[in-house]
Amino acid sequence: MSLYRKPLINISITTLFLIVAAIILHRRFSYLYLPVTPPLIGFFLFLYLGFSFLLLRKKKDKTARFINRFILLTGVKFFLLFVFILLYLILVKTNNALFLAYVLVLYTVYSLVTYSSILSA
Repeated sequence: MSLYRKPLINISITTLFLIVAAIILHRRFSYLYLPVTPPLIGFFLFLYLGFSFLLLRKKKDKTARFINRFILLTGVKFFLLFVFILLYLILVKTNNALFLAYVLVLYTVYSLVTYSSILSA
């Protein structure tokens, strides 16, 4: 369980920071706020928690297996993210550029936090 502790704490702190940022964005800059922001943060939270738990589950294996698992999980993560983006762009036809900017920011923040905590675990 101690192997999962650092990624779990880092991802949780990042999520709390992003929720506070979304609240501030909603209060101060309401024209930049999208109603899909809370589900988007939740989607990224579960996506990266699952990614880190599945990746760390076999971290003690050989390096080749870890790399293969990393590549497989990254492909699955990209596919799920692509499907989520595609569904949003098809179903909601407003503020597409702002939505893609949100996805880019969330992807960058969660990736940096998750990869750094996995590599240091």
